[in-house]
Amino acid sequence: MYGVLGRGAAPQSVIEASLNDIGVTGDFVLPWYGSVGRGLEVVYDWILDNEVKFTLVAASGVKQAPRALRGAAFALEEAEDVNARIVETLQENDGISLILWDEDDEDASVAISSQSIDRGLPTLELTNGMVPIIFDVEAPTTEVAEVEPPKTEEQEDMSFDRLTLENMPATVVKRLAREKGFDAKTRGDAIAFLLGEETNDHAPAASTEEKTIVSVVIAFSDGSVVRY
Repeated sequence: MYGVLGRGAAPQSVIEASLNDIGVTGDFVLPWYGSVGRGLEVVYDWILDNEVKFTLVAASGVKQAPRALRGAAFALEEAEDVNARIVETLQENDGISLILWDEDDEDASVAISSQSIDRGLPTLELTNGMVPIIFDVEAPTTEVAEVEPPKTEEQEDMSFDRLTLENMPATVVKRLAREKGFDAKTRGDAIAFLLGEETNDHAPAASTEEKTIVSVVIAFSDGSVVRY
């Protein structure tokens, strides 16, 4: 199960490419915040065009979702906190969070992503090629203390269990393996390599010096946020 969270936007081709990687066989949980943003519009259109099964979670007390969207939904739910309800549903179904990162309201995006990560859910950025989102929170410091640089090792610790890897799109799993030095030809080989198991093909990737691609979000103690 996949849950879409957030109000951010990206070029239509970027969002659609990520959704195409997932495919149309999985169930989705979609939010309705009261209006159609640019990013969500692409998601809604893709879901409807491909007749994907989905549950629509609408915020209480807002304008109704378009009739076409409501009519196509497998189930309709209402919640005071849409994001919390979707995260809860994903946790109950071993789901994956897909974040529409909003560069105009990064505090909101950080909050949504934190909800998902705190529940132990794989959290991928739908607006940035499905890269995993991780956080590096600056610890409180005194005026005389020196701020230590972020630890690269912690940023690159991207381990997943078998169930999570099997639920990820094949292209994402293969990319994770490739960035760790193994050019997998199948999803199964990629999963086996990432779990340290025997694989059918031990061919090294073209370059073993590449770093794992992630969205790193640094939340500073003064409330500011840096993302790269």
